[in-house]
Amino acid sequence: MKNAKLVTNIIIAILAILGYKLVKEKGECIVNYSFKAIYKTEKPNEEVNLLGDINFIIEEMIIDGKKVDSCTEYTFELNGTHSVLVSVDLSHTSSLEYMFYDSEIISISFTEKFNTEKIVNMNNMFDSCTKLTSIDLSVFNTRNVLGMQGMFSECTSLKSIDLSNFNTELANNMDSFFYKCISLTSIDLSNFNTKNIGIMAKFFSGCNSLTSINLSNFNTEKVNEMNGMFRDCTSLKVINLSSFDTSKVEKMNNMFLNCNKLVSLNLSNFNTIKVEVMNGMFNSCYSLISLDITSFDTQNVKKCLLCSIIATL
Repeated sequence: MKNAKLVTNIIIAILAILGYKLVKEKGECIVNYSFKAIYKTEKPNEEVNLLGDINFIIEEMIIDGKKVDSCTEYTFELNGTHSVLVSVDLSHTSSLEYMFYDSEIISISFTEKFNTEKIVNMNNMFDSCTKLTSIDLSVFNTRNVLGMQGMFSECTSLKSIDLSNFNTELANNMDSFFYKCISLTSIDLSNFNTKNIGIMAKFFSGCNSLTSINLSNFNTEKVNEMNGMFRDCTSLKVINLSSFDTSKVEKMNNMFLNCNKLVSLNLSNFNTIKVEVMNGMFNSCYSLISLDITSFDTQNVKKCLLCSIIATL
């Protein structure tokens, strides 16, 4: 028995030297897994989607220590809380779009085997993961990613997220990036390079617990859509947009709609020469006592839409 244990330990040590991870869960082992997730169901024998859309090869899957015989199936009937280890091959795909869409995941962490170097599409990757409370993306390589639309949209239980390792230099679409992330209280995006972003519509829309945000590093020189960007951010009192270049923006409708605690807003740097839609831009901003928009050039704004900008100020 002792000799068998010794041999096992030697094998584990050799695998570690070679860069593999050997994880033992209730008697079952999976070598070099890609991610570990915890899923939780509310109802007995509830049908659970462990993954959303699959654009890659699932090599191996273990649920609560039991190996799944066929990795072509990823919908199971489960009860309560479950630990899932998954090994995937991403070498033949460039898209992780909707990968975990609407899954029952509550926490997830990734290993270096989850190599995202070739990925260009992460649109809606974690969209509608309403139970997700913990996520570790520290191994993500996003240097080639173009699409990040709705990446964390409706992650309604997520209170914090660390994206300090994200390289967003090539990203061109962040529409609804944090849409309805109602539990987020603060976000640090100081490392974000947004020089190629064209769409920021609904970026923070519905983040009604967000109390502070630093966008001083945001480069918006290519952005043409900012509609609904801060809509329903009902806890924000101040937003510093002094770094914003809006010279190419065409849509600003509902940009600050229902920001009812916003007390200060300086838009003296806003260039609105190309803006065509502004309706509802400041609707329901009840705490905004004064607002100077004398610098606004509205010559291209569609007829009659400007009237609702200050309707409820």
